Amino acid sequence: MTVDTLLGEQLPQRAAGLGDVLVRAVTELAVPGVRLETIGRGLMTGVRIAAAPGGDRAAFTRSVVRRMRDLGVIALRGGTDGAVVKWTPPLTIPEDELLRSVSVLGEALTAEADSTGSDR
Repeated sequence: MTVDTLLGEQLPQRAAGLGDVLVRAVTELAVPGVRLETIGRGLMTGVRIAAAPGGDRAAFTRSVVRRMRDLGVIALRGGTDGAVVKWTPPLTIPEDELLRSVSVLGEALTAEADSTGSDR
């Protein structure tokens, strides 16, 4: 992909707009015992697990990322504390697929929260 292609297809503006969609969708997720914070910009937005059941945010995040992969969404764990779910979709991702990835994040968070809560 060339700079001319990026600019001609307005991909930076598209990434910014889809990043806003991503942030709004993540903000709507509600999982008991889990507090989320979005970080980054555009389609390079990550989700910091600011609070997790059991208190071990890094282990919780590791399990969430694994569950997301099992559900078909490639995500990585990042952040200096290992408590950030990050994914970098292509600039051309359709909005419905981006929203599906957020839905999968919600499923993974809920399943892991339920699992962590039952381990006590």
